[in-house]
This record gives sequence, C-alpha cells and structure tokens, in this order.
Amino acid sequence: MSRNAFNQLENEFSTALDRKETFDAHITGVEMKTKTKTYLGQIDERSGCMEYTCQFLFDTKGSPDARLEKIAATWRGSKMKYDRYHGGYWFDNSLIQPGGYKLIDPVDVSSLKKYLNTL
Repeated sequence: MSRNAFNQLENEFSTALDRKETFDAHITGVEMKTKTKTYLGQIDERSGCMEYTCQFLFDTKGSPDARLEKIAATWRGSKMKYDRYHGGYWFDNSLIQPGGYKLIDPVDVSSLKKYLNTL
C-alpha cells in the first residue's frame, strides 16, 4: 500500500469516526430530552424567625432548575411575587425559595415514593 493510499484511508476512517461521535452525542441528547427523571427537591420557607424545609420528589423531562422554580413560584398559591434581591417568592410575610435538588437513581425511586410526595 502506498503512503498516499494509506493517508487517504486514514482520513476516511477519521471522518467516519467523527460522524459516529456526532451521531452518538445526538442520540444521547435526544434520550436525555425525552426520558423522565426523578429528583429529590427542596423548598426553603422563611417566616420571620422561623425557617421551614420541605422535601419532595418531582419528575421532569426538561430542566430540573426550571421545574423547581415553577414549584417554588406556586408553593403557596399563584399570586406570589418574585423578589430578585432575596431570590425567592413572597406570600404574605413568608419568603419561599427553591432549596436545590438531587437526581435520584431509578432503583431508589419506588422506595422513596412510599415516604415522600411527588409533585
């Protein structure tokens, strides 16, 4: 095999490998967008000197940040006002903030659903 033929074969192989990696990344992205995942979410509520934390499960196919933000925004009703300075929503004299989330392994979801509410 000549050096020129070898270089051409090597370039074709490299191009095919690049296309396969792009295809794999695309398929992974599609699976991530369509597969529902379960998260352990937390809402922090402050009312005067009192602080409350509530944990729950939530499912989403999209962004867990957006889903948790929507849950926080409607935690005590739909008339809550967002306060950018405090990073939360006011209801009467209580401040409700998204407290974070953790991805739950699919194996553990059924056990946790026995003890926690799913929103």
